[in-house]
Amino acid sequence: MAIKAKKQAFAAPVEALACAHPGTILPPMSPKRAAIEKAAASVFLRDGFAGASMEAIAREAKVSKATLYSHFQGKDDLFGAIVRNNCQQMLVDIESSVAAGLGPRELLLAVGLKFLKKMMSDEVMAVYRILVSEAPRFPALGRAVQNAGPGPSCNGLADYFRHQTALGLLAVGDADVAADQFFGALLGGIHFRRLICVDAQAKPSEIKFRVATAVDAFLAAHQPKAPPTKRRKGA
Repeated sequence: MAIKAKKQAFAAPVEALACAHPGTILPPMSPKRAAIEKAAASVFLRDGFAGASMEAIAREAKVSKATLYSHFQGKDDLFGAIVRNNCQQMLVDIESSVAAGLGPRELLLAVGLKFLKKMMSDEVMAVYRILVSEAPRFPALGRAVQNAGPGPSCNGLADYFRHQTALGLLAVGDADVAADQFFGALLGGIHFRRLICVDAQAKPSEIKFRVATAVDAFLAAHQPKAPPTKRRKGA
């Protein structure tokens, strides 16, 4: 398969395939690093990004500040790592999935279902609220998060769209815009209403229905045009 991309960027959120093709994007975390990230998540959710300190995180993780800084440069780096690990739970190697025989609809359904379920989870909602409230005061935080998850996910899906277009299976004019719009269509209003605590957690059946309609609408908009039929002589 002739797609060339950076290894860490060639992935997209997927559900069942994440089990079929376990995480190959990042190496397993050491127990120490995992403990630090778990402690940091608790501190961020309790104190917010501005109120959290590396000292408090070190205390929560029961490690020295020297150990903490040996793993992370600062709060924005640590927060970005937490987001990246959330994203890793939604990642799959698209190249392997295509090689396994998945067509565009099957792959996009898997992408969408895992993505929307994770984005609607209580854990991700809490992190998202912190990011939205703190990013204006800490621009580096927003950049760290973008580089940790959304950027690579969109890049990987855009690469897939370009390859499928080259094969004639899809007709995507601007693959980068299409990838961005696809994820946006999945979130829709359901994510915003959950974010501002208007709606309760969506039922699995509702998430599945919304993903299916978003995928079908996307594919209908990007189907390759059929070649014109030749008229028979004398017809």
